Amino acid sequence: MLTKQKKGVNVIFPKIWEEPLKKSMFQKIPTKKYYASRGMFGVHVAVNDNDSRVYELRHIPYHSPGGFEWGYGGSGPADLARSILADCAGMKVADTFYQDFKRDFIACMPERGFVIKEEAIREWLEDKVREAG
Repeated sequence: MLTKQKKGVNVIFPKIWEEPLKKSMFQKIPTKKYYASRGMFGVHVAVNDNDSRVYELRHIPYHSPGGFEWGYGGSGPADLARSILADCAGMKVADTFYQDFKRDFIACMPERGFVIKEEAIREWLEDKVREAG
């Protein structure tokens, strides 16, 4: 673990952040898109990996046993942020950055639904790592 002082707060990063940021750390050919929609049967979040495969995003419960939500800063949006990051970049990254991702992406999404491209997530992650370093 690596501890860095940032604005008077000790921030602990998993071992993956101890190495200097490499250009390829989060870069792979972005292919996924995350689609969230709200219908009469509730919310639905699907992932299209651009290889003609569409699957439902797996809910990884941590804050909200009731499932995903968006458009505000609560427990459902936290679980959605964590699940998207886990699918896109792995659990260590998700556990480190999901609250920031919730604030920067998920909490401000329109109620009716949204699409997030993997490329936008990876660019955001690179910026977060640079800020932390």
